[in-house]
Amino acid sequence: ALWKKSRLQWSCHLVIRTQSISREFRVFKLLIYFVLAVFFVVSILNFIFGLLVHFFDYSQSLLWHILTPYVVGVCLTIIILSTLKKLWLYRKGGKAIASYLKARPLERIKGVPEEILALELNTEIAEECGVSPAALYVFSDEPGINALTVGFHLSDVSIILTWGALQSMDRNELKGILAYEYQKIITEDYIENTQLDILFSGLLAVSEWGSHLLVKGTDKQVMTSSLK
Repeated sequence: ALWKKSRLQWSCHLVIRTQSISREFRVFKLLIYFVLAVFFVVSILNFIFGLLVHFFDYSQSLLWHILTPYVVGVCLTIIILSTLKKLWLYRKGGKAIASYLKARPLERIKGVPEEILALELNTEIAEECGVSPAALYVFSDEPGINALTVGFHLSDVSIILTWGALQSMDRNELKGILAYEYQKIITEDYIENTQLDILFSGLLAVSEWGSHLLVKGTDKQVMTSSLK
């Protein structure tokens, strides 16, 4: 019996150690992907500006030109500041993230039958998984069927459901989607998803700034043309 107990403890220790190494590898891989994505975004923007510079000055290289330091500096500044901003907003964990994403918390007292059912299933699945129930939120204006798990620690993890999922799914279907989110909680995949959201928010910021400047320039050109 003592031998079996020691063997079980060793097996558990091995599983925990394997999961820890796997998480560390996923974080490292995530950082590599992020660095590569930043490199490609900056390179593409630098090449586009290089085409413009080369059009006016044939002596300028497409890959390294007079605007390259400014393009690289501005892009990296936007990416770093946007990433730090998202990290600051997400620092308090799953509930803070859900509130930032404008999700509404589910409450038994004020909830409609669909929301109460989700809360009951949430408690039931958490007990089956042997973990504390996650905080439940809903995207009230989202008709699609989807779910999202956010947070950094088991104590602050939150599950966000869409209103379409609550309204369209029956008990078994809703239990299935919640069980899938709890699988992410047990394997801690939700942490990686949250980190991914933070890291790549900087890249999205570059795209948003570009779209904003493009729309602003187009509106200004249309206004000038209408005045003429």
